[in-house]
Amino acid sequence: MDSVRYKNFFLCFIAVSLLLAASKRPAVISIETAPLTVAVGQSVDAQITVKVKSGYHVQANPASEEYLIPTKLDVKSTEDLQAGTPVYPKAQPFKLEGSDKPLATYVDSFVIKVPVKADAKAHAGSKTLQGTLRYQACDAHTCLFPDSIPVELPVTIK
Repeated sequence: MDSVRYKNFFLCFIAVSLLLAASKRPAVISIETAPLTVAVGQSVDAQITVKVKSGYHVQANPASEEYLIPTKLDVKSTEDLQAGTPVYPKAQPFKLEGSDKPLATYVDSFVIKVPVKADAKAHAGSKTLQGTLRYQACDAHTCLFPDSIPVELPVTIK
């Protein structure tokens, strides 16, 4: 009976510790998007500017090693708008202390482009595409747990 209580207490302690650790993550990434205007049946490229906090980098897409989490943008299409495959920028090499091989990373600020097409039967007006940017941020010594940030793309269909 005591071993069951001990296990339950231990599991609760671990769960609370993980929640507290997750809530204290530093804000490493910020996102800027510009409003888009697209004509019915036409396409435009959305530009998502990602800013990385000084002293950090995020893994590129594709990541340089299989075990690393690449930066990945997922934008959901709607009935009127089709979000295409994101185009990621060229990676910047980053040499981790104690490593011989540089990692493919993004630092400072970078832009991900996403083609957005308005359907031929799209309704004119203001719309918002929703998405998520998943990333793994690291500094020169260690990597944080992978994280995600919401992305909103305001689009006007004309």
